[in-house]
Amino acid sequence: YWIGGAQEKTDDNIPMPTFFHFLALLAFKIFAEEQVDVCIMEVGLGGKYDATNVVQTPIVCGITSLGYDHMEILGNTLGEIAGEKAGIFKHRIPAFTVPQPDEAMHVLKEKASQLNVSTFYVKVR
Repeated sequence: YWIGGAQEKTDDNIPMPTFFHFLALLAFKIFAEEQVDVCIMEVGLGGKYDATNVVQTPIVCGITSLGYDHMEILGNTLGEIAGEKAGIFKHRIPAFTVPQPDEAMHVLKEKASQLNVSTFYVKVR
């Protein structure tokens, strides 16, 4: 099924994907056709509800330094934002992060513990 025909396949029950979801879908299609062995994907917005979160068994997950962006979707505190970003964590898949403010780090560690995720902390110079 070619992605370009997606608009003809939509209706009220199956709406058109967002632009970012469409681009992620297109990327996955190209990766499959080109038989890509490994790719590095960056989430577009948060983690839990991001289009890239359909990858169920990644090799590793990572969270860069957190800040106050996309607050209308991710939350108003670094803890809330960290909780959304931790949505990329998968059961027993290792995760890396950089030092975070205490509030955010506490949430990341808690989410990692719930999913039995080994977390590694990278010190950035």
